[in-house]
Order: sequence, then C-alpha cells, then structure tokens
Amino acid sequence: MPIIYEPNSKRKAHRVQVPLTVLVEGERCQTADWSMTGVGLIGLKRDFRPDEEVQASLILPLAEAKIELPVTLHFKNERKSVNGEKIKGFAFAHISERNKKVLKEFLEQAIEGKLDHTDTLLDIYREPVINSPLQAPVVLADEEHEKLKKSFHRRSMLFLVSALLLFLTVGGTIFYNMRYLHETVGTVTGNVLPIHAPVAGKVAKVTVKEGQSVTPGTLLFLLDDTLIRQKIASLQARLEEVQKAITLTQPNERTVSQPSHLSPDVPMPAEIPLLREKLMQQEQALADAKVLFQKHLIDNTALQALQDQRDKTSAKLQTLLQRYHLARQRLSVSLPVKKPDPTRLLGTITNLKLKIADAKRDLENRRIYSPAGGQIYALNIKPGEWITPSRAVMAIQTPARPFILCQVPSQVASDLKIGIPVEFYSPSLQQKFKGTVKAIGELAINPSATPESEIAYNMVPIKIEPTNPLTLPLNERVKVWIHRPLDLFSSF
Repeated sequence: MPIIYEPNSKRKAHRVQVPLTVLVEGERCQTADWSMTGVGLIGLKRDFRPDEEVQASLILPLAEAKIELPVTLHFKNERKSVNGEKIKGFAFAHISERNKKVLKEFLEQAIEGKLDHTDTLLDIYREPVINSPLQAPVVLADEEHEKLKKSFHRRSMLFLVSALLLFLTVGGTIFYNMRYLHETVGTVTGNVLPIHAPVAGKVAKVTVKEGQSVTPGTLLFLLDDTLIRQKIASLQARLEEVQKAITLTQPNERTVSQPSHLSPDVPMPAEIPLLREKLMQQEQALADAKVLFQKHLIDNTALQALQDQRDKTSAKLQTLLQRYHLARQRLSVSLPVKKPDPTRLLGTITNLKLKIADAKRDLENRRIYSPAGGQIYALNIKPGEWITPSRAVMAIQTPARPFILCQVPSQVASDLKIGIPVEFYSPSLQQKFKGTVKAIGELAINPSATPESEIAYNMVPIKIEPTNPLTLPLNERVKVWIHRPLDLFSSF
C-alpha cells in the first residue's frame, strides 16, 4: 500500500490509498486517498459549498466482515486526479476518539497486510470510557524529578558533545583544505634497473632467480652462441691458411691440384645465415606449438602448418649448402692457383682479425652481466625463449636513492611549482616523511616527451624527492599530501 508524501502540503497527516468506502447521503463513493484527518472522494455527483458539513459513514472492509463508522465531513476543496477524475476533499469534523483508534488500527493492519485480525479492532470497543478527566495537576515525586533532571543533563551533555564534534570536524576540514592542496597515491621508483639483451637471440640459460642478491659483473643469463662460435672457428681456420700462404716465395703462377679439403675462396651466399636464423626461430615456434597442442590449446592443423614451414626452410637451406660445397670442390680442382701477393695477404689477415674481433664481441654480447649491485626484483625469462633488445627481461632493485611518481589533475598542477613541500606515508615503514616537488609534467618520467603529450591528458605526472635519504621498497604505493603554496592566497 503506497503512502503519498507531500512536503509542501498543509495536511496534518500523510494520505494513503488503502481501499475504503464512504457512504454520503445514501451514495457510495470510493476514496482516492485518505488520512486520519480527512478523505478524498471519487464519483460524488452533488456539488458542495465551501465549509459545508455533511453526515457520512466510513465502511472499513475486513476479511470476512465490515465496520461502519459514523463521521461528519467538512467540505474543503475540489481537484482533478491524473486521470482527469474529480476528487472532492473533506476533513473529518466530528469523529469519536474510539472510532479514531479503530480507524488508526485499521490503517496499520492494512499496511501490514493483517486485515484478517479483527480481534484488535473489537478490543477497542471493549475498553472502558473515562468521562471525567483528572482535574487536579499532576505532581511529580522527588525520585521522578531527579530522573527527569538526570535525563535532561544527559541529553544536554550529548548535545554539547555532538556540537563539539561537529565543530572539530568543520574546523579540521577547514584546516586541512587550507594546509593541503591535493591528496593522492604515488609509486616508489628510481631504484630499479631494467635489464635488456644487447642482441636478439634464444635464451640458453638463466643463472639467477627472483630475490637473489647480485653484485656488479654477476652473470644473469646466456643467449645461444652456436652460430657465433662456428663463425669464429671458420674465420680462425681461414686466418691460419692465409698466414701459411704468406710464407710462399715462388712468384710465378702455377696450376696444381688443391688439397682434398674444400677451398675457402668461394664466398658463402648471404641467404644461408638468414635461413639458419629463420630455421632456428621456426624450431622454437614449433616446440612452443607442441606444448600448446598437448594442452589442447591449438588443433593439429595449426601444428602441422608450423611443421611444414620448418621442413620447407630446412630443405631450402640444405639445397643451398649442397650447392655451396659443390662450388668449393670444383674450384679446388680446376682453377689455377696463383701465389698471392704478400701485401694483399697482409690486408686479408688484418681484415680477418677485425672480423674475428667483431665476432668475439658479438659472442660476449650473448653473455649478459649485472651492471650494478642489488636484488633481482622481477624475472620474466626462461630457457629456450626468443627475446629482442627492446624487451626488458628482468628488473634489479638497486640501493640508489628512490623518488616518488604520482599524478594530479591539470587544475591542481596549475597551482604547483618546483620545491613545494610534500608529505608521504610509507605502509612498510609505518611512518610519515617529508619531501619536495622536483619535476612537473611528462618530462618528469619521459625525456622524449613532446609538447603535445604534455597537454594530451587531464592528469599530470609529478616527481617527488624525499628530503632525507631513505630506503623504500621498490614499487610501494604511498599516500601523498601536497601542501598548498603559501603565496597562493596572496593572489586573491
């Protein structure tokens, strides 16, 4: 049963839409709404003068009976409902106190859905009626007077405490808003060192684990260097042959049969190293696909497609290698051998030594060492995985002095300047510390930031540096309070 609330209404009670029948001059009317002080009737055809009184009866429908209450209605106004029906409003001019109790009990039972409980309504009529109220004033005893006095003092103290709390809350809010410009959450950083591989390759071995302490020069991981070692061995063999050839003293050209080994004078096609690198990547992709196939994450068609690609690349590489070996064998048998010019051989030796040095540097680049001391904070690498130089594979927490990065709205950033005091709270240390704003804007975290990136977002990054040297856990979230600049009030 809905209750209609009218904040601006002058009625003394809220209206309800509980079903109620009103009998007015022999005419039955349904109520649009009613309350304990009046009723609105629908379908009443006769017109009434303002303040006209009419005798009526209120018929209360119960589960298996009905109760009729005599009442005098006082006409007040006429209005229209949402459906356009005319509703005549009456106030209860004369209704006995007992009938008022019955009407109130009926209303409460109707709202609670207990109209089948008629005993409580009938009990009201069984109550004795006191016709003569007390004429003498009521005098309280001393005990009752003390209780009232204590109750008054208790309520007074409660009111005073509430007022004091309200005053402290308002005062604290005003003080907070005057002292602090903005509150946010920042991240501890600056003491992290990301590790990248200098060259692309397949991980052969990882020699550290998360949480392990490392020193400068500690070996972190190895990349596969099989091809580099083969290249160094080939260059060393060629260098030895050239060094032996420089000892020849006969200047004339002669045709001889080369030794049974292959001639190194035929250049290797550039496609062979590329195919070898491609075959290595396809082997890795096929191995990963087999793991996914065993876990039922891919079907046999996808696995077979990767295997076919690997087989085609392998066949093409074998064909090129066979052609290359045949060309070297033909050259060793049929071509004339001329004693090389010593000056030219010395240049070849120098070139080979440079290539060997480059290959050794490339070999060394496949051994990645820790550039600083610290602790392995994160490790995202495993043997057999293919990595590139652009990917950070691990992070080392160093003892470097950390700083805090956070973001503030652009409107707040417009009131900031370098050197503004800041307070921040560390959950791990359970302590509050002081700091200052050291940088404002995208350049605080990205040296390659552009003017367009500085205005592209509503949030502006700022860099905060602790006043005193601290050791804070890497990536810890800290609460940050930025002080309000003192000269900000002078601008108003």
